[in-house]
Amino acid sequence: MNARVEPKAIQIKPDVKTVEGTRFYGSGRVEKEQFLFQVSGGVDLTDALNSISDMLDMIEEPILDAAMGEKELQHNDAWRVHFILKAAKAAVDSLWIASEKVDRVAKELASLNNQGSTASPSVKE
Repeated sequence: MNARVEPKAIQIKPDVKTVEGTRFYGSGRVEKEQFLFQVSGGVDLTDALNSISDMLDMIEEPILDAAMGEKELQHNDAWRVHFILKAAKAAVDSLWIASEKVDRVAKELASLNNQGSTASPSVKE
């Protein structure tokens, strides 16, 4: 008896890691478009989110104090909030880019599964 063998569904586990290159903290004159820092690639989603949460936690108190009128947000406190927000946003943007890549690959795999193909999806930067 010749049983028909169905192709196995391709399964992937989303493996979202930060992507390198999301830059922050401009340095020098604006027209130079140069940045001193950038997000490092390869940091796991949960580790990156934990670090982002820690960064935002550091600025919660001075922002709340300013909002409640208990203390003005000025000088070093204001700059600390600004820099931490820029770094946190860069890390979130990096994870967003990575998650879009994972979504694109998952859609390609689903399409290949529907076509019965065994070809590998293309991963483009």
